[in-house]
Amino acid sequence: MASPGLEPENWARFVLPAPARRVAERIAALTEARRDIEEFTGKRCFLSLHVKVLKDWRNSDRALKSFGYALED
Repeated sequence: MASPGLEPENWARFVLPAPARRVAERIAALTEARRDIEEFTGKRCFLSLHVKVLKDWRNSDRALKSFGYALED
């Protein structure tokens, strides 16, 4: 049985909220950078991504706006 497929990047944009999409985009960029470095140097390398979680961000209008959420007036 065949089923229609979704491109992972299109699916992520559809399902993930803006903050999660930004993290996913940064992970993709990090992966690409790691591959470029490994190709350039001919050696394996490790890059890491650190994510800071703001305390009580769900209740902060300022934080939500900075993450790209539109707030109802």
